[in-house]
Amino acid sequence: MNSTLKQLLPPILAPLVGLALWTLIVRVFSIPSYLLPSPQSVLTSISTSYPTLLYHASITFAEALAGFVLCIIVGILFSISFQLWPITRQSLYPYLVATRIAPIIAVAPFLLLWLGNGFFAKAATAAVVSTFFIVINLTKGFDEVSNGARELLRSLSATRFQILMKLQIPNSVPYFFSGIKAALATSIAGAVAAEFISSNSGLGHLILSNYYYFRTAEMFGALLVLIAGGVLIFGAISMIERIFFSHYSMRRES
Repeated sequence: MNSTLKQLLPPILAPLVGLALWTLIVRVFSIPSYLLPSPQSVLTSISTSYPTLLYHASITFAEALAGFVLCIIVGILFSISFQLWPITRQSLYPYLVATRIAPIIAVAPFLLLWLGNGFFAKAATAAVVSTFFIVINLTKGFDEVSNGARELLRSLSATRFQILMKLQIPNSVPYFFSGIKAALATSIAGAVAAEFISSNSGLGHLILSNYYYFRTAEMFGALLVLIAGGVLIFGAISMIERIFFSHYSMRRES
């Protein structure tokens, strides 16, 4: 019980201390609300406009999750093809790295120009900027298998596909979970960036439209909803990861 309490206290106390400092800074330095609203103003904004926030949040997270699922599918296909056909790795890997080097805000306008201004374009933007994390982590997991185990399978006349299925994929599972957690954050950022460029809905649109009218409290409200939603999804993935590995370890012990 004490160890659980020690683990829970820091993440609970940190935002409370942050809110107290925020309130103190606003009051001591008399900062105008259009520059930095007080936490009370932000909470009031959230409570009065939560239906609008939920509507726009549902759109943003639908775009981000669609792009997230798409990037997982594409990332797995790329990673497997890199192992089965090394020429594809030599040909395509540098361009995957380029998608990460290029800023999200620079990639989004091209995708919106080519794919239009709809839901799929936002999801595609989220997928393009996130696929790198799936590929880089899965490829690392595939590569970091024991050379002895690989040579043993080869001595038994195992094909590349059999080595992939029996050895490399099981070894890559921890790397895969690391990749999808990184890809989740980037897919949300990609969806919001696409909404900044061109959109009539979503939290990115809401933040930008409030910016034009100096509604800083509403901007903070949308940002906090975005962060809260991302943290919840990240927590769900982390929980799935823990359940998966607990079942996996139980099966190995049995």
